[in-house]
Amino acid sequence: MPSPEDVRAAYRLILGREPESEEIVAQLAARYSTRDELRYAFLNSREFRATAIAPDMAKPLDWRGAPIETNASAAQMTRMLRHIEAYWRELDEPEVHRPLYQGRDFWSSDLAASEQDFYADGKDLVRILRNTAERCGLSLGGHQVCFELGCGVGRVTVWLAELFDRIVAADISPLRLQLNQRALRYFQRTNVDHYCLESIDSVASLPDYDVFYSVIVLQHNPPPIIVKLVTMILEKLRSGGIAYFQLPTFMKNYHFGVSEYIENADRGPSHMEMHAIPQKLVFDIVRDAGCELLEIREDPWTESNEIISNSLLVHKPAGG
Repeated sequence: MPSPEDVRAAYRLILGREPESEEIVAQLAARYSTRDELRYAFLNSREFRATAIAPDMAKPLDWRGAPIETNASAAQMTRMLRHIEAYWRELDEPEVHRPLYQGRDFWSSDLAASEQDFYADGKDLVRILRNTAERCGLSLGGHQVCFELGCGVGRVTVWLAELFDRIVAADISPLRLQLNQRALRYFQRTNVDHYCLESIDSVASLPDYDVFYSVIVLQHNPPPIIVKLVTMILEKLRSGGIAYFQLPTFMKNYHFGVSEYIENADRGPSHMEMHAIPQKLVFDIVRDAGCELLEIREDPWTESNEIISNSLLVHKPAGG
């Protein structure tokens, strides 16, 4: 296990600064089993990526594809979702954090300095949304309801709530929804409704919305779930609405088989998964939902030179 001094050294040598607090130092020292894990985490952190040489975004044009199954039965989809849910539940409640979450003072306390910095980063993601829409001649003004898929602890929610009249915030993790509510109390946002997605079909019962937003969320779901979610969400998008979402469309040496995945899932949660669906399939889904693709950009959100990740801006024309 890395020592606190190892953590301090990582801050100084890799990030070029001092740690936020001794509390953070202790948490990171306890989180990683080896120095290699600690070093990998720092080298792949968003802060380091922002200051170091960016990954080579010009991916080779001769990568060969591999089979990706995107169709699954309702029972198989439910099994996949339960597996993903179990992973996030295991991630949400590590022993080191459980006493903190169970303390009453935690839920009523102000955000720590490190938390405030974390939430401040979310404002940049909303700025990207606004600038992307403006590049395509669209204004976010006049759109009242925004659906955020995978709202998590609220890093982006608190800023979306400043931009739209109402936010439909959905996540698979009950604990993260609670943390989302805690952040909203701190930022004094009262225009957010929370929904725990217990099934794929629960998306259909959500309130209607004018804007859909989701970044660094879909990629952690198996291809059949990605396809089902994006299809349902775009079909439900109101006429004249906007969708901005991110997902990987190619992963080097990646393939996906439904039966193989479920067989491995029966062994229980193991690691954070990364999945992709073919770009052409994304285009087909957009078209079939009566929408038009206004912009698609390669983005850095997977932080990997072996993955093509795309951010898309989609518009559903009036009457579409």
